[in-house]
Amino acid sequence: MKAKKIPPKKMVVFIIAAIIVVVALVKFGLWLHYRYTHAVTEDAFVEADIINVSPLVPGHIKKIYVDESQKVKKGDLLFEIDPKDYIAEVRVRKAQVAASQKELDVLKKKLAQAEKDLELSRLILFKKVAVAKAALSDAQAAFERVKKDYERFSSLYRRKVIGKRRFDLVKEEFERTKALLKIRKAKLAMAKDSLKELEIKREKIKEIKKAIAATSKKVDVAKKALDAALVKLSHTRVRSPIDGIVTKKYLFEGDFVSPGIPVLALYDPEKIYVIANLEETRFEGVDVGDSVDIKVDAYPGKVFKGKVKKIIRASAAKFALIPRDVTAGEFTKVVQRIPIKIEITDDEKDKLIPGMSVEVGIKK
Repeated sequence: MKAKKIPPKKMVVFIIAAIIVVVALVKFGLWLHYRYTHAVTEDAFVEADIINVSPLVPGHIKKIYVDESQKVKKGDLLFEIDPKDYIAEVRVRKAQVAASQKELDVLKKKLAQAEKDLELSRLILFKKVAVAKAALSDAQAAFERVKKDYERFSSLYRRKVIGKRRFDLVKEEFERTKALLKIRKAKLAMAKDSLKELEIKREKIKEIKKAIAATSKKVDVAKKALDAALVKLSHTRVRSPIDGIVTKKYLFEGDFVSPGIPVLALYDPEKIYVIANLEETRFEGVDVGDSVDIKVDAYPGKVFKGKVKKIIRASAAKFALIPRDVTAGEFTKVVQRIPIKIEITDDEKDKLIPGMSVEVGIKK
């Protein structure tokens, strides 16, 4: 019996259908194999460590120098707080430093002059005492000599050996040397008393030194206040802490802002990552360092590469704002998700934007 010939058109359809089935089976096999060798989840998002930039001093925003989506370098000027009040404070502090420094300089000159006067007075007064001592010594020697003559002539006069005129001359000399000795003793005592002036001047110098110490502290306090004012003034110009991209502008020129209130938000595009919330049923075999395929809807057909950076040691439910309460006994088992931090190692990772939804496949 002759075999029935299949028409060419049906043959073509049959072949195409067979090819489609084979391709579908191959793709299904590859998909199945991929699912078996990879932990896959679509509960994953591109993330970045957002830095909220706020000023350290309060004031009105005078100027914002950047716009959203603008790239900035570390140290670039982002915005400026109106500095008028801070400039005025710096001027006041500078005036205080100048005044206290001038007061200190005057006291130092006064101390130098007082020490000079003390030294000069010391030389003069000690010389005066030395001269008085020498004069007293001479007067004492003259008195002792004349006293001996007086005693001898007194004896001679009593015995009527010498006349009254001669004795009166000796007696007069004795009285004169005696009076001179008394004067010289008084002058020495006065010279010694004048040394008390030195103690008074020393006390005055001590007082000046105390005033200098107090004024020096005053100068230090004024300088520290000036430094603080200068730091505050420098804080009116807020600069970028990183190389990054401006992602959000919260306030605008003219707004009043306080420390801790964010004005801009930045992130470093080189440090973006993916957080994948992996079902605990697919967690087995996943470890730090595993390679990761990252697919993004915005770039169909493109597979970004990454690797597991960190496995968060708590399920996502532990960080929920309203924790699940099962104390009443009502319990339904729900598959929990483990957060996985994925480092993006692809050269084209700058195409990714924080917040993008992605699908990840972690090679087990």
